[in-house]
Amino acid sequence: MSLSRARKIVAFAEKEFASGRRVDDAFTPFSGGGAITRLEAVQALFIGIADYFQITHVKEKGTPGAIQRFDRYASLSGPIAWGILCDNITDSTAVPAALGNCETVESFVVFLRSLNPRCDDFWPRVYHRIGASQ
Repeated sequence: MSLSRARKIVAFAEKEFASGRRVDDAFTPFSGGGAITRLEAVQALFIGIADYFQITHVKEKGTPGAIQRFDRYASLSGPIAWGILCDNITDSTAVPAALGNCETVESFVVFLRSLNPRCDDFWPRVYHRIGASQ
C-alpha cells in the first residue's frame, strides 16, 4: 500500500469519526476510504500513525507541542485499531490469522520512537514491521 493510498483511507476515516455520527464497526470508515480488508485498514492506520510521527518529528522539529499532538493522536488510534479488528465480527473463522498477530498501537509507537524519522530506512522499516508492501 502506498503512502498516498494510506493517507486517503485514513483521511476519510478521520472525517467519519470526527463527524459525531455513531460508528458501529470501526472498519466501515476505512472501507469507505478504500480499504478492502480489515488487515488493510489496520495497515493504513499504522502507516498514518507513522506518517504523523514523521511530520511531528521532522517537519515540526519534535517540539513539545508537536510531540504532545502525536501522543494524543496515537492514544486515540488505539481503540480504533482494536475496533477494526474486533467490531461486528460474528464468525471468528472469518478473521484472517494475520489479524491476530497485529501489534498494538502502543507497541508500534515504541517501535517508531526507536527509529530516526529522517533516515532513508524509516519507511522500509515501518512497512516491514506491519507486514505491508510499499
